[in-house]
Amino acid sequence: MNITKHYLHLPEVSLCYHLYEKPDEPDRTLLLLHGAGVAGQLTWHHVCRMSQGYRRMIVPDLRGAGETIHPYVNEKAFSIENIRADLVALLKHLQINELDIAGYSFGGACALDLNAFAGLEVQRLVLVEPALLERANFYQTLAIRTQYSEATRVMRCEDTSAEGVRQFAQLVMAVATKNPKTRETMYQRLAHRIIGLANELDALTAYMKSCDRELLYPNHQQVILIHGANSHQEMRQFHSVLATERAWKLVSVPGSDHSLIFQKPRKVAEAVSDILG
Repeated sequence: MNITKHYLHLPEVSLCYHLYEKPDEPDRTLLLLHGAGVAGQLTWHHVCRMSQGYRRMIVPDLRGAGETIHPYVNEKAFSIENIRADLVALLKHLQINELDIAGYSFGGACALDLNAFAGLEVQRLVLVEPALLERANFYQTLAIRTQYSEATRVMRCEDTSAEGVRQFAQLVMAVATKNPKTRETMYQRLAHRIIGLANELDALTAYMKSCDRELLYPNHQQVILIHGANSHQEMRQFHSVLATERAWKLVSVPGSDHSLIFQKPRKVAEAVSDILG
């Protein structure tokens, strides 16, 4: 397996991405989108290493995270539509139009948007605890985003930024971890670019206030929906309904919660590979 790091210089951002290449695998491409606040490679490295069935895997740092930066401004607000445009430019640069997409949390929402509106030939979607699909009642989902907005307000104040990160982490975890080392590791990951994290969360909140969730549901692609067995019960119930009504494959990963991408990367990799049949 070959792993290389690249930069694509766009008018508004210098987009960092990693390419994972396995020459002996079938000629398929997988684009993997990370969650809010944590860089692409840190999120997906172990999944990419253990996945089978893809010759190339593209792991970008989305705006606000990792090494993707604005060339003239330290941190600048952006929209989900901006992220879509970045990803379309990246795929055009790589001359890729037919692909599969995997998205985790914030990246799951970006995956749904990219699939719905970018005009790509997406064959399969892997959605790992995707934002936008937290609750069956969309107004309840919006209410959760209001709580996230309060956390981002606290993040943006230098004196309370660390507390804002903790507030956000507590909102996404159904049960707070009792292991101090695990908890601090999670906080450190999220705090790498605190204002970038706040910008990602606020971009998604703004997007949700204007989007029609029904338009984002995939119609023609194979979909696998993955969640932690210890994650919020209301979300897991909604995922079960979606899987039944839309003939999606549902995977519940035992012994994990919203951090399953870090807790159980092998299980996620197996699910990614299994969707290929």
